Amino acid sequence: MARFPTRESDLIALAQQIITGLLKHTDLFANPPFPINQLQKRLAAFLSDAQDATTADTQAAAAHAKKDASREALAEDMTTLLRYAERAVTKPEQLALIGWAAPRANTSLEPPGQPRALEAQRKAVGVVFLDWKDPAEGGKVAAYQIQRRELPDGAWVLAGHAVVSEATLADQPTGKNLEYRVYGVNRAGDGAVGNVVEVVL
Repeated sequence: MARFPTRESDLIALAQQIITGLLKHTDLFANPPFPINQLQKRLAAFLSDAQDATTADTQAAAAHAKKDASREALAEDMTTLLRYAERAVTKPEQLALIGWAAPRANTSLEPPGQPRALEAQRKAVGVVFLDWKDPAEGGKVAAYQIQRRELPDGAWVLAGHAVVSEATLADQPTGKNLEYRVYGVNRAGDGAVGNVVEVVL
């Protein structure tokens, strides 16, 4: 089964293949759930925002948050089109026309394993960049939940979510000792919580 890409270069390549394949084979993919130019616009926006993020410095951390939101929107549209294509084709190999492959037969799904090596970096006032490694075991991660609490004994609250192993969170509490942690989720349930990191924003 093809795996949805996590690297930006692979995400861009798959988006381009989806666009090319759907436009070229309208006889097979006659009724997509939304116009293909919507995905083209999503891709153009992501490429533009990614370029902005590449050149952004500490004072432009908001560009990273914008890029992350753009990436999630792009990935959501791509996933919707891929699910549509899986239903539309008459032969599994036809999915190769848009750079995809047939899903594997249903197997029992386990909750995700523990995310690894979470790190936090202050990008600007009230802005933190988090990155971590995917779990080495357990079921496939559908999304990550990011939690935050104030030290010394604050309750854990939801601070954000991500579909890849990094996130930029803006509008975070400032001048306080904060802890962050991440865990994966899928249809089988919540995975194990990863390591905790502390940061002051």
